[in-house]
Amino acid sequence: MLLGSGTLIESIESRVKSLERVLRDYIAKSFTGYVIYRNDVQGTYVSIAIVEGRITLCRAIEGGIVYEGPDCCDAAMRILNVPEGVIEIYSASLDIIVLDQLLFPLSRVERRTGIIPVIGAEIGLPAEAVTIAEAPTPASAPTPPPTPVVVESQQPSPQLKVEVKPAEEQVQVEEMEKAVASPPPPQPPSTKAGPEHTITISEECVDPVVLYTVLRSAQLLEHLPAVSSLDDVLGKVKTVAFDKKPSYIYVSASIETATLRLVYTAADGVASIEIEKEGSVVCGSNAIKDLASKPISNVKIWYIP
Repeated sequence: MLLGSGTLIESIESRVKSLERVLRDYIAKSFTGYVIYRNDVQGTYVSIAIVEGRITLCRAIEGGIVYEGPDCCDAAMRILNVPEGVIEIYSASLDIIVLDQLLFPLSRVERRTGIIPVIGAEIGLPAEAVTIAEAPTPASAPTPPPTPVVVESQQPSPQLKVEVKPAEEQVQVEEMEKAVASPPPPQPPSTKAGPEHTITISEECVDPVVLYTVLRSAQLLEHLPAVSSLDDVLGKVKTVAFDKKPSYIYVSASIETATLRLVYTAADGVASIEIEKEGSVVCGSNAIKDLASKPISNVKIWYIP
């Protein structure tokens, strides 16, 4: 999901007003902000950034897989008229959306997909919104002309500062910079990792910042249609930790109508487990209790070297 936020101006259930109608209405208004679709039951989340009525960014999580840019638009196309879930609309400044674009360059929408003609949208930033001016120098010093910074599809520069004048928006940008601009450094592999190593289960839920970082960088290693129990999943994690010597391992799976997520940190041999169902999340030992005697399916295993 995109991390920018603003002021919530509307929250609508999809059975009352479809995602297609919401997008059409706000595009027609030349809206600037975010349209976010959430379906906690299915584990589907779509975040679309709009600037002056133009689709600019799109990032989604569906079945534990992250989709960005045109692929995200294709995922959104599949839920345009699904009568389940909630749609939230947040107004936001251009600066916050540009910061999201720098953090997630692959989320840029630069070519037309099936959803674009359906909702009658244009794509990309308007020409007048492509540059960001640097902050002026103090009055006592000579004031050179501002140097425009052209936003390109590249990795975000940690030195770039985006000035947001309203106090509330400045706080939001600073919080996002602290949370995601410096992702967790790769952890050294645990010297204890091996097939016989016992994994410690944390009582904490999966850290969302770590989860997003892992999803952005991880490589899909294996897909298992079904396993017998959580012990089988942990056994796979031990094997991957021993064979690949990774920094992190991420596992997503389905348990009946719920979603299982597991993040294993090799440096300390600790795994965080959570089960999400109908908008509620159960973690740690409570999650293990819920997993007892329940079949686990659609298991996907990712790792970061």
